[in-house]
Amino acid sequence: MTQPQFAKSNWKMKRFATGFPRPSNVRPVTFLEDCASAKPHCPSSAYRLRVSGPGNSRRNASSKSSRPKTALFFPEQEADQLLGQGVQKVGMLSPWLEAFPSTARPIVEEIDHLLGYKLSEIIANGPNSTLTATANAQPAIMASSILILRILEQEFGFKLRERVDVTLGHSLGEFAALVAGGYVMFEDSLYLVRRRAELMAECSRRAREEYGGEYGMVALVTEPNHLLPLIEAIHGFLGHSSPGSKSESAQDVPPIQQVLIANINSKNQIVLSGNIGRIKELLTHVRQFGGHDPRAVRLKSDSPFHSPLMKPAGKAMSKLLDGKSRVKGREDKDVIMFPGIMDCISNVSARPFRSKEELKDLWSRSCVETVRWWDSIKYLDQEVKVRRWIGIGPGKVGRNLVGKEVGMRGKDLVKGGGVWGISDPREIEEVLKALDETEELKDLDTNMTTIPSIACLGVIGKNNNPLHISTFPVHTSPVPNPNSAAPQPQLRTPLQYALLLSSTLDIFDARRTKSTATSTSTAGTLTGDLGLLYAVDERLAAYGFETNTGVRFVAFVDGRGRAVRDRGLGGLQGGVAGVSGSTGVREADVRGIFKAMQTAYVRLLQNPFYDPDEHCPVNGRGGKKITSRRFLEDMRRIGESWVPGGAGMGGA
Repeated sequence: MTQPQFAKSNWKMKRFATGFPRPSNVRPVTFLEDCASAKPHCPSSAYRLRVSGPGNSRRNASSKSSRPKTALFFPEQEADQLLGQGVQKVGMLSPWLEAFPSTARPIVEEIDHLLGYKLSEIIANGPNSTLTATANAQPAIMASSILILRILEQEFGFKLRERVDVTLGHSLGEFAALVAGGYVMFEDSLYLVRRRAELMAECSRRAREEYGGEYGMVALVTEPNHLLPLIEAIHGFLGHSSPGSKSESAQDVPPIQQVLIANINSKNQIVLSGNIGRIKELLTHVRQFGGHDPRAVRLKSDSPFHSPLMKPAGKAMSKLLDGKSRVKGREDKDVIMFPGIMDCISNVSARPFRSKEELKDLWSRSCVETVRWWDSIKYLDQEVKVRRWIGIGPGKVGRNLVGKEVGMRGKDLVKGGGVWGISDPREIEEVLKALDETEELKDLDTNMTTIPSIACLGVIGKNNNPLHISTFPVHTSPVPNPNSAAPQPQLRTPLQYALLLSSTLDIFDARRTKSTATSTSTAGTLTGDLGLLYAVDERLAAYGFETNTGVRFVAFVDGRGRAVRDRGLGGLQGGVAGVSGSTGVREADVRGIFKAMQTAYVRLLQNPFYDPDEHCPVNGRGGKKITSRRFLEDMRRIGESWVPGGAGMGGA
């Protein structure tokens, strides 16, 4: 129950002034260098993001077959799907220019040259209204991601081909993913994203001028088990019997009535795109007749991306993708190069591109069709068995979205991987270190899973005074791990748990008030199992119980706090009590915690030397904490031995 000490970061801010040291054995690479001129044995048909020299030689030398599957993703939506804000921000390149001037400045200058105007000045100085314009925001976001990738290669010797297996990008991020995957050169991609942005802005302008109305995007957030029924209800409203369906929108329905599900981002979030008035009608319909009440968030975008309104942009993109490259020396070659150096996942199909023609078709259709991000993540997680996820680009919401879907945040030695993101120079060191530490985890026991465990136990006196609090660290994998030198730290400190414990008082009081209003007995005294008090976050939940003397027991349960062998996977019977990884927290399991705590408390009261008035004074003020060694030992046994569905509490 001791609190582990956290190591202090060795990050030195002074490195911003001089830039990170460049490995001496790494030579500079020109921004648009073709791998044919740098590595003769590489196919000349694909641009390689790479740097010569061993760099991280020990890790780069590790073969793909000996490490966990790794995905590089670009979560760069045109608009932040949760906060309703654009991921582009004035000054977002400044940290990179300050930290790595010798690498970043030539790249930024090259971007300005390719675009034919000073995009870098707009990014650096704004105004924000100019930067957020579609024609500027999309090239800025894509260029920022590639800039970060270049810095990884040139400053740190990161070899993309050797350390990554698959790449994907959310919406606009698909452009950066295709560059990283070797399917299109950056110069061509920058031109395409600029033209796509101009075409989309023109589609929105024409719709407003010709039909009037307001256009944009609205994110809907619902409970995970309600998402699929909600999608069905939306499709029903936009079905063949109703204007605005996908099939009709392509034919005779005017843009003012066109709406489409633009993004399916996660198990509880989708985005609608199209006419705002029509979207409001749809929401009224599903709330009144569909039994759904999703939270709706209007995104700060005046363009309905991924909707039938963008059909002209899709047709123009199809012609551009059939054209020739704009890169000097490649004018006689196609824009699209196939195959690439790794798989790239399509937004439209949620599967890898399988041919050059399919790539052209799906990429152009992405202007109009739904971004199947959730399906893409599930495919890579469940079928490809990707265990390491590296997000690159401005903003952090995208990486958090992936982390929630795959059940990891940062390094996760139990699952043999992790989810990381690089949107700031200070994050590079942490990510590269985590990649090194998880490089050899492929042979980790795949029959490991996580189950709920107790994170904290608390006892509150009848005067609302704290009597006891015990905290328990996150359990490490029962399988020895050479890469893990110490137990994983607690998610929260004892002080933070003390604050969470005090926050339950209002809930106890509120339920007491409700009990008084609905019952004429016990003078408003609430006793018995209260069950779930509230959910702290996606992992931690508080459960409560009040005795007939007014003493409250609280248990904080971590939904993924303990690693065990899953007997549901491969028939293993080991681990903690041989429980199955599918085990959740049931009401009967929580009652077992409180029954054991009450038994320990009654045993404390039976001690002839125990003075109850010390802990709950008759004057209603203060009170001492419980110091009984027997009681403290009982709490420790309960916290460490409890498992959902398990028998007994270690003798408590």
